[in-house]
Amino acid sequence: VLRMVVFVNGLKIKKERIRQGCSQEFLSEKAGITSSQLQRIEQGITKVPKFSTLYGIAKALKLEMEELVITRKDETVNEPNGKNK
Repeated sequence: VLRMVVFVNGLKIKKERIRQGCSQEFLSEKAGITSSQLQRIEQGITKVPKFSTLYGIAKALKLEMEELVITRKDETVNEPNGKNK
């Protein structure tokens, strides 16, 4: 079984926020989240935020959501007993 795993790119968000001259407080307010949520995302503590959180950040930065994520393929092998390795 092949699946795609999606993680938020906190470093990209931070770099873009700084490039646009926004503080964490300003961006978090525009994105509809708390400053502490944004800080955890930028630091990589929160790797998979809610869809609405990522959407809010992307909209506030005027970016597409796809620009803020890292995707990778994850292969899992199905065992005969139904359990994955």
